[in-house]
Amino acid sequence: MDRRLREKSGDVSVAVFRLAGIKKMCLRKPAPTEQAILDRVGVILLGEDEARGARFDALIEARHYLHNIQSVDERLRYVVVFNGQWLALLSCSATAHHLEDRDEWIGWFDPGGGR
Repeated sequence: MDRRLREKSGDVSVAVFRLAGIKKMCLRKPAPTEQAILDRVGVILLGEDEARGARFDALIEARHYLHNIQSVDERLRYVVVFNGQWLALLSCSATAHHLEDRDEWIGWFDPGGGR
């Protein structure tokens, strides 16, 4: 038998169903007041803007638990904004190369080049 649970997060209710041990979320349209808030949230791709890039890197150094992001290759940097304020940072970069020692240590090494 399905059981319906209600969880509250601020003013947003989420219905959670348990079906055979698997959780399913039932999403709903936001209320007009919620939508008004969501309309003020945006995501910015930083691109080559040096000033914003420097601010991004300074925030990562100050707030991230590693205090540094060493990008191996190309990267994309995004900022989530609300009313012009930076709320969240996201960085995606290319995969790391030359990890044969790591691969061998965890058992992924294949001298033939495959995995």
